[in-house]
Amino acid sequence: MRVRNLLSPATIALLYTIAGGLWILFSDQWVAGLSDDPDVLSGIQTYKGWFYVIATSLPLYFLIRLHRNFVLESNRELQQLNESLEEKVEERTRELKSLNAELEAFSYSVSHDLKAPLRAITGFSEELAADKTNRISLQSYQYLERIRAAADRMNDLISSLLFLSRVTRAEMKPERVDVTRLCRYILRNYEQSAVSFSLEENIVAYADERLLQVVYENLISNAVKFSSGSDRPSVEIGTRKQHGVVQYFVRDNGIGLDMNRAEVLFRPFCRLVSEDAFPGHGIGLSTVYRVISRHGGEIRVESEPGQGATFWFTLGKVTG
Repeated sequence: MRVRNLLSPATIALLYTIAGGLWILFSDQWVAGLSDDPDVLSGIQTYKGWFYVIATSLPLYFLIRLHRNFVLESNRELQQLNESLEEKVEERTRELKSLNAELEAFSYSVSHDLKAPLRAITGFSEELAADKTNRISLQSYQYLERIRAAADRMNDLISSLLFLSRVTRAEMKPERVDVTRLCRYILRNYEQSAVSFSLEENIVAYADERLLQVVYENLISNAVKFSSGSDRPSVEIGTRKQHGVVQYFVRDNGIGLDMNRAEVLFRPFCRLVSEDAFPGHGIGLSTVYRVISRHGGEIRVESEPGQGATFWFTLGKVTG
């Protein structure tokens, strides 16, 4: 057993009790043989008690003092350990922030630099396709069209990457946002759509309005896209309050998704459906995830194949 455990208050009390019991047992036997006079024995018993108190007070004082010193030492060690851990956490946090900043800068630089050669590919292919001298065969023309289509797709992909990088780096300006008004503005783009929309009134949030618009644009766009094949496509936008936290949602009655693969849904370029059936780059939900994370919130999805999907998200403490 460690010395520190021996000096605990409970152990000190136990030792004091055992010592007192042994003193009483043996001293009473000794005192009984000194005299037969009850008055004399009573006086001896009194002196014996005072002798025990005086004799044990000094060791008891030192034991308690040692315990107090051990407690103070333990507190100092614990405080030093906490300070050391805090310094390590801060150091690791700074390193991670630096690495993320470098990675984002690299991503932005690469994406930006790819634009120039891509413009050259698109420009020269358009020049060749516009050649009126009939020196290009039909098959060559078809090849040029495929080059232009691939270049356009690459341009869209690079633009999405650049936008994702900007979202991560953009300065945030949190404010009270009228989400209902914001969504009405977005829904104007779908006035000619066959989708039926249900929008809750008086939805508000404290967030960066520009970034929150990005969230709703992506979620609504996905909801419209994946519910377009339904007999009566519908999209619902609303909130609910659970355990004191407002949860925002966008729900559709589209094709749904397999929840066993949902963990990759918010990763860049990860798609759960064929691009031929539903065009896209796999960047939208990654952008949504980053925006929600920057707001200190969380996002999740509930779905079953053929039963539509509901995207839930919260907005916590806004970070810079």
